[in-house]
Amino acid sequence: MRIDFGSGVYVDAHIAITHPDLPVSPRPAVVVLPGGAYLYCSPREAQPVANQFIAAGCNTFTLFYSVKDKAKDKNPLKDVARVIDHIRKHAEEYNVDPKNIATIGFSAGGHLSAWIASAYDDPVLDGLDCRPDAAIACYPLVRSHPECFQLLLGTDHYPDEAEAGHLYTDNMVHSGTPPMFIWHTFTDECVPLSDPLALSNALYKNNIPFELHVFPHGPHGMSICTAETTNPNDVSYNDPYLGRWVDMAIKWLNKQFGR
Repeated sequence: MRIDFGSGVYVDAHIAITHPDLPVSPRPAVVVLPGGAYLYCSPREAQPVANQFIAAGCNTFTLFYSVKDKAKDKNPLKDVARVIDHIRKHAEEYNVDPKNIATIGFSAGGHLSAWIASAYDDPVLDGLDCRPDAAIACYPLVRSHPECFQLLLGTDHYPDEAEAGHLYTDNMVHSGTPPMFIWHTFTDECVPLSDPLALSNALYKNNIPFELHVFPHGPHGMSICTAETTNPNDVSYNDPYLGRWVDMAIKWLNKQFGR
């Protein structure tokens, strides 16, 4: 089912069918946030990811958020906030537990997942019930890649920390940030390991429970690490050793939601 939020923003939702012969209690909801440097939403980190959480008993909502010129003015943050609020308002219709909503994002989507986890009370989101109950950040952008923050700020130059520091997710963490699951690879050539470590340190300082996995190898953009999401020019993307993160994240999420 596709849910249109206007201006090119939409959600592909998978809602478990209910029937008297197939009773399904309210499920957790997982909002999937593909990566793509705020330039596009990667299909490799969209439906293949959602399928993993569907199989684990979640209803999924894959968000194709504002990118490129439309990413300015905190529009991606507004997009995910509207989706979470929409899910809560339609929880009965979607057979979702409104207290069990998680985000999962990859790279720039990982930044967005951590962003909404701490900035759900931003004044631009006034009136939206959009705090996620848990957040998963996969090889997340935190404070590197000024070109991404240039898009978010809508500037004509790469911003420095003085300009973009308020968008660094480690700077946003506070006592109300929900628990977080983070994974990364030591050899990620795109987003440095210092990014998730900075986010983890901020969570630690604010006494926010988190689980962090740093795998010893693997390029950026691994997605679910299967043949389905493998870059045809690099078979290293098909890696069952790294693919363990999926099971780890699902078990972590089940623990958060008492399942």
